[in-house]
Amino acid sequence: MNKFCLLAFLLPALSVAAQATLGLNDRLELGEMLAASRAANGTSATQEPRVSMFARIADDAALDALRAAGAEIEQREGDIVILSAPLSKAEAVAAAKGVVTASLSKQLRHYAWSNPLGTDLSRSVLGTDKILDGAAPLPRAYDGSGVVLGVIDAGIDVHHVNFKDADGNYRVKRAFKHAAMGNSSVTLTADTPEKIAKFTTDNASMTHGTHVMGIAAGSFKDSDPSAPDFRGAAPGADIAVSCGVSDNAHLIKGARAIIDYAKSEGKPCVINISMGNNEGPHDGTDEFPAALANMIAESGAVICVASGNEGAEKAFLYADFTEGNTTIKSFICPTNYTASAWGGVTLYPQALGSMEVWSEDETPFDLSFDLIDRKTGETVATYTIPSDGRVGAMSSAGALTITVDELVSDNEKFNSVYHGSYVMGTGSVYPANNRYHAEVNVRLEATSESDFQQYVTALRIDGVPGQKVYVYGQAVNQMFTFALQSLNAPGFAESTGDGSNSSLTGAEGAISVGSYVTHNFDPQVYNQYTVGTTSPTSSWGHAPGGKVHPQIKAPGTLIISSMSQDYVNGPAFNEAYDIKYYTYTDDSGKTHYWTPMSGTSMASPFMAGVAATWLSADPTLTGKDILKIAQETSAAPVEPKANDGASGNLDAFRGLCAVLGLSGISDVAADKDAPISFVSLGGNRFQVQAPASSRINARVVSLQGAELRKVAASGQTLDIDLSDLRPGVYLLTASDGMLSKSRKVVVK
Repeated sequence: MNKFCLLAFLLPALSVAAQATLGLNDRLELGEMLAASRAANGTSATQEPRVSMFARIADDAALDALRAAGAEIEQREGDIVILSAPLSKAEAVAAAKGVVTASLSKQLRHYAWSNPLGTDLSRSVLGTDKILDGAAPLPRAYDGSGVVLGVIDAGIDVHHVNFKDADGNYRVKRAFKHAAMGNSSVTLTADTPEKIAKFTTDNASMTHGTHVMGIAAGSFKDSDPSAPDFRGAAPGADIAVSCGVSDNAHLIKGARAIIDYAKSEGKPCVINISMGNNEGPHDGTDEFPAALANMIAESGAVICVASGNEGAEKAFLYADFTEGNTTIKSFICPTNYTASAWGGVTLYPQALGSMEVWSEDETPFDLSFDLIDRKTGETVATYTIPSDGRVGAMSSAGALTITVDELVSDNEKFNSVYHGSYVMGTGSVYPANNRYHAEVNVRLEATSESDFQQYVTALRIDGVPGQKVYVYGQAVNQMFTFALQSLNAPGFAESTGDGSNSSLTGAEGAISVGSYVTHNFDPQVYNQYTVGTTSPTSSWGHAPGGKVHPQIKAPGTLIISSMSQDYVNGPAFNEAYDIKYYTYTDDSGKTHYWTPMSGTSMASPFMAGVAATWLSADPTLTGKDILKIAQETSAAPVEPKANDGASGNLDAFRGLCAVLGLSGISDVAADKDAPISFVSLGGNRFQVQAPASSRINARVVSLQGAELRKVAASGQTLDIDLSDLRPGVYLLTASDGMLSKSRKVVVK
């Protein structure tokens, strides 16, 4: 559903540059798209494709300027608008009066891959099984009823038995599919059971979305008592899905459609997004996450985003410069994917792709490319990019596809080592956040095997003490086609994966979710991991302002969930590789499948589904409340890792106990299995018990909120005597540093 919100938004005060422009890598992409279009259609304007774009506007007058430049406004979220424009007018649209920043819509990656057989213990470790069974001390079961759970993904099969209730009715209440139509797209909406029944998958070559939906909200449980229980975290929630064209503009459109549906139903809304990319400043100020943040602020929706699966990739750097240590440098090296992504015949590919380098504030840095002789350690050629917004490059003859402001084409050593190659970049302050940044693009192919072995180009960043810099690599066709490595050379940095988190994690109010290990599969068919630790590939990173992502982790390794039947019957299914872990044939003779997958794509829907169960217990919870409770009740990883993120491993059951406060539980016997319990010692004396803790903190407040007593004790018990208080009812709250629990007590 394309929607232009006719609301009076209060726009933040932004400094408007004389003329906004598309970034370097957007211009490169636009040039390739224009060349392909003209090769296919000549100069025919009627056949020219349109391109989706984001623009941040300074005021309402900018909307008229955008239209005058050739744009069609499709949606508005605060100061961010989604628009489309003919390819040839995209740069003019970006430069329209009143536009502060602009960017092309980007394709998103789906964070998951398939895995071999094994036993999935994630539900029991997480505690969703106890939530669905209403285990003590819960007063009843919680399944997400009364909540709309949205999934924005690809490869959706709404007809899987996992998304039907006990009577066979569809639990998917809304399905929005963005479909390409000519040079634009259209959103198809299924909003009745009859339309849902006719809804076809958006992509028969994928099962990602069906798997994610099953984790978040699947409800099928085989009547065979020996069958495994693969129900999702919120099997009672109403489901809404958005799928199809998977760029970030359509993601925002899908989120708006789901939020509007939940609002029309008067229900809390949780949305899971297991897609993303590594573009932008990662602080939420670029147009894509800013639009999402505007929606969260306006609607109160809880949005969970996968942190990414690039934690083990070597395309990211983070540096905190100190006195005497103001340089970071790293070699730009090939990966297993470099040659395959080249797009043509190549002999000795060394690096291909783009990256962004950001300062935490307006302080500039010098960004240089050094060609280094590995035999001698000597720098034999160097190029420093312009820092004033101009685009500069050192290039072999004929290698560039765009015009640059500063060109070095006669460096003898660079031209002898490389052919058809360049290093390119531009530096400037980004108006939306007043941070200095550089965009970098490289294409390096050695002329011979000996040159490939002897010479390598390094990225060098020179800053000042106290400055923080972040290097974010970009994937090419879903793959990282260069790595930043030390090659064991003194003074050169090895990437740690710091900064590998998706740029969408920066959206203010969104919950970023990493992955932890809950079980292993047969060691003969899969690598073994330490249960209770962060998954090796889970993305993480420092963020400006001191934040660290992911904010919470959920099970994401070797998770069993539903499999799209369209995928099983489609062209991409590989009988030798894809696994039909579990099958069920319904009364009509249709067979449904479940399969294992891994990634933060699987972790994020666990958090989303858990959030839905917590909202069914307390619909007043905000996203901030849910994140705070998740972090405070999480379990620490059994072994620390660099990619652990900001907190521990999600404990859904413990978190729900904290949501409820359990203040209405007066039966001491029911408290015995709880992490914190209360026992009356007679008279006005009480004891707090926390068998798994080393310290207990307690406070007593009146029902009006006045704090009357605050005590603490080391060990597993704390005794408190309230005989000096007036007779009445008080609230006793105890915490072990992880879980906080309250109970009303009567002083006589």
